[in-house]
Amino acid sequence: MRSLKTKIMLYYMPLFIAVCLGLTWVVYSKAASTIETESRNSIANVAYQGAKIVQSRIDAELNSLETLAALPEIYDTSIPIEEKLSLLSKEVEHKGHIRMGIADASGTMLATDGTTTNVSDRIHFTKPISGEKAVSDPIISKNNGSIILAFGVPIKENGQIVGVLIAVRDGTTLSDVVDDITYGKTGSSFLINKNGTTIAHNNKDLVVNMFNAIESSKEDSSYASLAQLEQQMLEGQQGNGSYIEDGVNKIVGFAPVEGRNWYLAVTAPEDEVLEGLSKVQSYMPIVSVLFALAGIIITFIIAAGIAKPIVGASKLLSVTAEGDFTQTIPDNYLNRKDEIGLLTRSIDKMQNSIREVVNGVIKEASNVSETVEATTKNMESLDSQIEEVSSTTEGLSANMEEMAASTQEMNATASEIEAAID
Repeated sequence: MRSLKTKIMLYYMPLFIAVCLGLTWVVYSKAASTIETESRNSIANVAYQGAKIVQSRIDAELNSLETLAALPEIYDTSIPIEEKLSLLSKEVEHKGHIRMGIADASGTMLATDGTTTNVSDRIHFTKPISGEKAVSDPIISKNNGSIILAFGVPIKENGQIVGVLIAVRDGTTLSDVVDDITYGKTGSSFLINKNGTTIAHNNKDLVVNMFNAIESSKEDSSYASLAQLEQQMLEGQQGNGSYIEDGVNKIVGFAPVEGRNWYLAVTAPEDEVLEGLSKVQSYMPIVSVLFALAGIIITFIIAAGIAKPIVGASKLLSVTAEGDFTQTIPDNYLNRKDEIGLLTRSIDKMQNSIREVVNGVIKEASNVSETVEATTKNMESLDSQIEEVSSTTEGLSANMEEMAASTQEMNATASEIEAAID
């Protein structure tokens, strides 16, 4: 027959384990959701900070160019263009530009490499000639067909715009900038312009070939998820998303570059971004086992706590049933405020009541015994007295017999006398 503790454990252990596992699952779900949200927000924040970096790098280049344009040697129209280009040649060597040049109001640019180019249709000319600093997207050079990136600032003399100072750099310059914006171990960044064309990427061939995922997705469905993500980026939003590249799920954080029609994306494999979640997943079986063991131990303790006083009360009742009322109940059982305490107090009360009855019976039996003993003594005394009376009666009877014999003798004597007289 199974003990009460075993039954309690068998009844409650599955429930306790189920509750523990349920709580573990709830905690895991909450933790997983929090980790994923925080990871996605983290990569989105990296993208936001990266966009600030791109903006600051471009602004620094434009500010440097603007400082150069403010020199008298550049803005003074009386100085021959050859002298200006000589000065700019030193700047080209110092800054690592491909070339620098000065464009007049018509858009004709004379460059340090001796070339003359009409840039009147280029954004790095049209905006500066209107008074704004500007940087182009990576564009095809009119000189040799290479991909270039051009910066332009207005040249002002006495407050009037007299030309545009232009610096031309390699078209992958922006890729060098975004190469410094990473996430985790293998995360990377890329930039697209307002048309979705890639203008910076760790794979510089995509920049040189002016890759456009939105356009490519029309012919190749493998770019569909990336194109959908870039459409979201082009709306100027800041946030995060996902796409699939070469069969790898990637999470992306994106943000617009302020003041430019550029959009930065920071991307990393989902497994890397959600590395914390993977660790939680690997820990969960261990945690579940620990919770289950804790549940078993707690169930054992609870079962023992419930069964022990009941078993003790049961043994006490069994001993009481056999007529032993000398057993005492521990105070910790009697002081309990639950049903077990009520049961043990009832047993204690019953023991005390029976003990009082038994003590009363014993006391009365002792009194009866004393009475019987006194009666016995009285009977013995009476018996002795009866024996004495009997002995006296016997003596009296003997005397009477003697008297009768004497009387007979006297009668005989009288008869003899009477005969003699006769």
